[in-house]
Amino acid sequence: MINPILKREIRTLMRLYRSFLVVGFYVLIQLGIMFFVLKDNTGSIAYQGFHPSNTVGLYIFLFGSQLAFILIMTPIIAGSSISGERERQTLDLMLITKMSSFNIIVGKLLSSIAMVVLILISSLPVFAIVMYYGGITFIEILEMAIFCITSAIFAAAISIYFSARYKKTIVALVISYLVLLAFCFFGITADIFVSRIFNFNLADNSFITALYSLNPFVGYLSLVDVQTGNDMVTSLTLDLGYEVGIPFWIKNIVCDLLVSLVAIFGAAYFLKPSRSILKKNS
Repeated sequence: MINPILKREIRTLMRLYRSFLVVGFYVLIQLGIMFFVLKDNTGSIAYQGFHPSNTVGLYIFLFGSQLAFILIMTPIIAGSSISGERERQTLDLMLITKMSSFNIIVGKLLSSIAMVVLILISSLPVFAIVMYYGGITFIEILEMAIFCITSAIFAAAISIYFSARYKKTIVALVISYLVLLAFCFFGITADIFVSRIFNFNLADNSFITALYSLNPFVGYLSLVDVQTGNDMVTSLTLDLGYEVGIPFWIKNIVCDLLVSLVAIFGAAYFLKPSRSILKKNS
């Protein structure tokens, strides 16, 4: 049975013209970038020839820009999922239904990433054109899509947690972005700063390594390195050691899902006091 909240939100999403405008605008931007890059490459065929590896850089850029767009957009959608209902005074109506607080949070989470999934599906033809020229395979595009969806779940779960924790949407949104920025930049900044100032590599520290496992951009670099054979992670002075054992992008997916699960249960916990208050008042 489909979650009632998910069913309602998807129905509303498909009826909004803004959804199709956002998706269409995003795909047009990707197509424009791809057109200019391929035009520049094919323009020099007569002199240098065209090699499929020239499209690998385009794939890396499109993948990275898509991940950044998802991490920026998802908190905007999920940050008002609970606090917005509270501000519109519709949360009490949702809580008196037969749905548990956990099901409410899960429904809000799935509805928040519905737009992300729509954007990913819409952008697949763009990546298919890149695949047509060679350099990447369908499996690698599928890995990219799975990684982006996992990162969206991670960002949405954190945003929904703070949306349930705080009454004001703006407060929940600001804190969500601060936490995501901490996950994305704290470990990298600490490693680079300490390694250069004190000549000590924090990558050997388990705490910093755990932060790397929660960093979507480190996972992105690790996945790109595995797919293309590059070595961008090491070039950023991060001795992660992902080439030994489990790749860091897989660790990132697992850690993101674990943190998302904790955030979902935490958000459901903060909905329970409201439910008990409603029972007392009735």
